[in-house]
Amino acid sequence: HLSGRSGNTIKNCTISDFQYGIYLENSSNNNLTDLVVTSNYDGIRVYGSSNNNTITNSNVDGNSDIGIYLYNNPSNNQISSSTANGNRIGFYLNMVSDNQIINSIAQDNFPYDLYVYGSVNSHCNNTISNLTGSGNRPIKYFNSTTTLENETLSELVLCNADNSNFKN
Repeated sequence: HLSGRSGNTIKNCTISDFQYGIYLENSSNNNLTDLVVTSNYDGIRVYGSSNNNTITNSNVDGNSDIGIYLYNNPSNNQISSSTANGNRIGFYLNMVSDNQIINSIAQDNFPYDLYVYGSVNSHCNNTISNLTGSGNRPIKYFNSTTTLENETLSELVLCNADNSNFKN
């Protein structure tokens, strides 16, 4: 649990059987890399004014609730080359903005591989790209009007994407 901390690196660890595997609370500029976080309630929770943190090359699998959870205002965090498999929710963005999930995998989470909740339009300002979901199909996320045709997806998440069009 890092509370109000900055500039830390957590690397090459296996963390299991806790309430939260890793909990960043109002903590910024931390690097989490090469981790295995499993069999916790939440794998990695990033809460409050936790900004500019990176989670890289980590496996956050088999947690009973959420794999990686960004909650209540974290911004400018980046999750890359990581997996969130076999949790209740793989990646959960809850009232956050300006975060990135890139080149990652979220599979066999039930009921959601990716869940996004926002109470204001700015909570849709996140970037999610090259995210693979269940069945090795892509998860696509849009926060503006889009048109899709002939797509086979694991999951489609629209957040403030009014007037979008879908065919086949």
